[in-house]
Amino acid sequence: MSSKLQIAPDKTFNWPRPVSVIITRILILISFVPIFLALVISLLRTVSSNPASLLSLRSAVFFSVGFGVVGVFLFYGYRGLGNGDRRGYWLGLLFLVLSTSAVIYKATVTLKNFWLAGPYQSAYEHLPKEFVGVDLTIQVAVVGLLLGLLFKFIFGKQEKMFFSISTSDW
Repeated sequence: MSSKLQIAPDKTFNWPRPVSVIITRILILISFVPIFLALVISLLRTVSSNPASLLSLRSAVFFSVGFGVVGVFLFYGYRGLGNGDRRGYWLGLLFLVLSTSAVIYKATVTLKNFWLAGPYQSAYEHLPKEFVGVDLTIQVAVVGLLLGLLFKFIFGKQEKMFFSISTSDW
């Protein structure tokens, strides 16, 4: 799991991948492979049931934007993170910021529903308080872990070294 950098024909350096890069690559796969498979299944279902609907503007925009975004993150982001490429760094950073903000939004909605709703309006009134407490605890822990990963990815010494010397700079 290292990236090889050949500075001169006779010198090759091995730069080990930082843990935050490995975790970010795994999170990209976990997030985007199911989306890619859903897009493929949706495309195949549309082709088999009503192929003429693929010619509509809405369908063309949906599939081109969907496959484009997923392709950029899976190809350039995943591969670039592994190779220490600057595009991979920025796509990984964008992915971490978006996923962290989505988890924070989900946690705040859960907190709002639990704390601000009246006693008869709560969506959690049929659940015991312990389940809601465990749910909130897990969400806060995930937010903390993602923020830690994000800050390590941005400010980590190994990450700066890994992305500062890459094959695209030579």
